[in-house]
Amino acid sequence: MTVTQPQYENILYIKSSESIGHQLVIQHLTHEQRSQMSMKQYIDQLAYQFQRDVRTQQKIASETLKVHQMIPIFLSKSLILCPLQSQRAAIQYYINVTHVIAASSHQQNTRIHFNNNLSLIVPMPLNQFVRKWKDAYLLTALM
Repeated sequence: MTVTQPQYENILYIKSSESIGHQLVIQHLTHEQRSQMSMKQYIDQLAYQFQRDVRTQQKIASETLKVHQMIPIFLSKSLILCPLQSQRAAIQYYINVTHVIAASSHQQNTRIHFNNNLSLIVPMPLNQFVRKWKDAYLLTALM
């Protein structure tokens, strides 16, 4: 599976799959896509489409934001992928923070709201998510 230019514009989030049939679930604004690629392969391919390198972008973001864990990946003004779980986590989430419109607390978790009445519940506290969200928006202003 290759990633084409129009597809990346409306990616909301990328989540590692909980089923055996596929490895990734990629939620777009209008549809859901499943992929056999690993999370690393998919993000590397996205970066390749933008003629960027993931490690270089993470290093620049780390130095700019003074953060060293779960560093956002700036690919364009419309695509900033922010990891919400460590790479060792069983289920990984990368959200495109440019499409997040709100976040709310949902018991011990956080519900992230997107356009078209789509939402995603992630296992992290609301204040930790808001910090990540602010960092990613600051990165947009600085890049």
